[in-house]
Amino acid sequence: MSEQSKSAGPATVDLDEVAKLVASMEQDLAGVKAGSRDLQALRDEVRALGVILGASPDQEGVGHRLRTIHGIIDSAVDVVIDDALKAADYAGRIGRMLGL
Repeated sequence: MSEQSKSAGPATVDLDEVAKLVASMEQDLAGVKAGSRDLQALRDEVRALGVILGASPDQEGVGHRLRTIHGIIDSAVDVVIDDALKAADYAGRIGRMLGL
C-alpha cells in the first residue's frame, strides 16, 4: 500500500461484500461446536454486524465491527497454531512410545 493511499483517510467498505462475508461466516460458525469465549465473541460480533447491515449501515460502524472480528480471528489463529504444534508434539511422542 502506498503512503498516499494510507493517508487518504479510511477506505470505503463494500457493504455488499461485507454482507456476503457475514452470511458465509454465520453459516460456518453455526456448524462449529460450542467452545471458547473467543468463539462466542466471534459469533456475537458477526451477528451484530449482520444486524447493522440489515438496518441502515454506516461505514464507521461496519468498519469498527470488521476490525473487531479481524482481531478475534487473528488471536484465534495464534491459539490454533499453538494447539496444532502441541498436538503434533504429542502425536510424535505417542508414536515414538508405540515404536511407530
